[in-house]
Amino acid sequence: MISSVRYFRIVTVSIFFFLLFCGRENTEKIEKYQEDIVTGFKSEYFQKDVKIYSIKSDTGYYIDSMNMYILKNVEYDREDGEKVKIVAESSNVFEKRIEYFKNVRVIFSDSMVLYTNHLLYDINTDTLRTDDSIMIEKKDDRMLTKGFICFDNFKKTLFLSPVLIYDENK
Repeated sequence: MISSVRYFRIVTVSIFFFLLFCGRENTEKIEKYQEDIVTGFKSEYFQKDVKIYSIKSDTGYYIDSMNMYILKNVEYDREDGEKVKIVAESSNVFEKRIEYFKNVRVIFSDSMVLYTNHLLYDINTDTLRTDDSIMIEKKDDRMLTKGFICFDNFKKTLFLSPVLIYDENK
């Protein structure tokens, strides 16, 4: 009986110290992330003194080890070539690419709007791409497809699968 009480005490104290140690480590990590929080993020990209695009966000944070920003409530505005606006709930901004996630809308100047859940913008090749399902709205028409690539200053769009006319009433 005495040995089981000692065993119980040893196990209880060990668990207490383990939880205390883990709690401190997590608190330190949370404090570090809070130090790197960015509010009112805004960035502009220029090429040969021509503004190509701007990107802004409500909040986010910077991860130094990956040299990236994770942004929330993101808005991308393209100034050069086709006027395009991209709105998403979140994005990862790297040096040479931007990934958009969740409720992504691509709004073209000719009133076409693309809806998807993931979109990749490659800064080097100046292309937008997704392999996810897409809903397309243009005026009163709705269409469905899977995957697209947008290139040539966003003036050309290539759909990777057949585009189907979508009618909610039928």
